Amino acid sequence: MFWEIYNKKSQHGKRLLTSLFFNPPFISYPFHRPPVTIPEEIGQIEHITSLHPDSTKHDICQFLQTYFSCRESSTVLSVPRLSFTADTLFENGEKDHIFLLRNKTDGIIGTVRYHWNGYFMGGPSPPPTMYLVDALCVHPKWRRKQIVDYLLTELQKFANENHIPNAIFLKEGRSVKPFSLMFYYTSQYVYRNLSSLSLSKTTHSSTHTIHTLTSQQAFSWIDIYLQLYPNTLFIGHPHSKNIQWLLYRNGPHRVLAGIQNTHQIYPGTNETMGWVTVWFEMGPVTDRIRKQASLDITNHLQGIYDWIWMDVVWAGAKEKSEEWMMDGDFYWYQYQWETNKVIEHSYGIII
Repeated sequence: MFWEIYNKKSQHGKRLLTSLFFNPPFISYPFHRPPVTIPEEIGQIEHITSLHPDSTKHDICQFLQTYFSCRESSTVLSVPRLSFTADTLFENGEKDHIFLLRNKTDGIIGTVRYHWNGYFMGGPSPPPTMYLVDALCVHPKWRRKQIVDYLLTELQKFANENHIPNAIFLKEGRSVKPFSLMFYYTSQYVYRNLSSLSLSKTTHSSTHTIHTLTSQQAFSWIDIYLQLYPNTLFIGHPHSKNIQWLLYRNGPHRVLAGIQNTHQIYPGTNETMGWVTVWFEMGPVTDRIRKQASLDITNHLQGIYDWIWMDVVWAGAKEKSEEWMMDGDFYWYQYQWETNKVIEHSYGIII
């Protein structure tokens, strides 16, 4: 129901035509959503911020760790477990928000986070504030009971009333219906195991090509890059506590990569998972160059993460190394905004 209303009321077709013909780098399109009445027997929605007691935050972390990876009523861990702490759940302090639905009998039965992930860079001035919708989780017993509709409707009301309507969210696996054709970008993930690699081999392969940058250095690089390539999508900010910046430099080829902790645990283990979320290329970069750059960059992360994920395009697509294993499809959706920026090889979305 939530997505059907969005499809009808958000005027996506009109917005898309506007972005194509008038060529604006960014347009915000907030719209009013009819309120949804929550039956009393289901529970009440609570708005949680960083100012709430740690006990409440720990309860949310435990709920996500227990149920985010569950498929239907099964307790089999078929997907990674979310592993937030009270601090990482509210990494940005009062800018981050969580909405939860609490039932008198079962306690927390649903959550969604509105996570500040920076600004839409290279567009209007001042840059629009952006949020990531994530940690959307419903207790297996309460699925298919409109819990998601209640949570997302309350979230949109809050976002619009507080003038922070522009959001982005990631869908893995199958696309969201009924607007399967409305995703902003789609590709496939690849991943590799870093903990099983030979340390001497990985150290030798990346010693001369990989350089660690500070956040200030990385953003100076990005500012210049966006001036040279203004059609590049970048959503982020320089104050993230959860990112490492690496520069691949080999002859005329340059790749700036941002790597983040997914706050997830690999299924059936206690192994950590990293995620390349920023990739900016400069110079005559080909798929063969991407193949080598992706290996050197991720080799450098051995000892930091056990597993690493990235867009298959960055790994070299059909030229990718056999060390990369194919994962599933993913889709980035924008919510209440449009842009004329088109993702090709270089883009960045800090989570």
